[in-house]
Amino acid sequence: MWHCPSCGRTFANVNQTHTCAELGDLDAHFVGTDPQVRELFDLLRAAVEPVDVLAQRTRIAFHIRMSFAAFMPRKHWLDGHLVLARSTEHPTFRSVQVFSPRNVLHVFRLRDAADVDDAFLALLSDARAVGEQRHLRQVQGAALQTTVERRREYPPPRATKASPPTTLNRLTTHPVVSGERDGRCHRWIPYSSCSASS
Repeated sequence: MWHCPSCGRTFANVNQTHTCAELGDLDAHFVGTDPQVRELFDLLRAAVEPVDVLAQRTRIAFHIRMSFAAFMPRKHWLDGHLVLARSTEHPTFRSVQVFSPRNVLHVFRLRDAADVDDAFLALLSDARAVGEQRHLRQVQGAALQTTVERRREYPPPRATKASPPTTLNRLTTHPVVSGERDGRCHRWIPYSSCSASS
């Protein structure tokens, strides 16, 4: 993990591009919001602990090796998004943005605890696995398994002992088109013989 010397955040990649700024106060994001908005956030936080909680200027992010969830508290509800390794559906999802086949952002809005059902918590767990970058290790493992299976199915040819050269193999042959000059060569014959007869 790389630690940014300026803001102190951690990243999986050295010199990762990011908004480099000091983290703010978590509680400040909930000033003026209804109590259930903070309760929803605390419920989700408890479901993924341990996790780094980054109180940034415009959002709150859950972060492990990478950020996998973000939250924007509003007066009456909690907006946010999950990063998943696939596109999926849930009643709370408002839009889905595909950045790559294994980087799909799902925008949600939560109004009360009823929105945080078992299906949503399962998706949050999947997003946490993305934060750990386990989805990348699974892809690499699958690629390795595919390579092994292909080698089993199509093994490389075994080396065989070369057969000794024969007189026929040593002769260079070529097709001769008949008739235009003298009509003597009308078949496949040794090059040397045809040349000698020309």
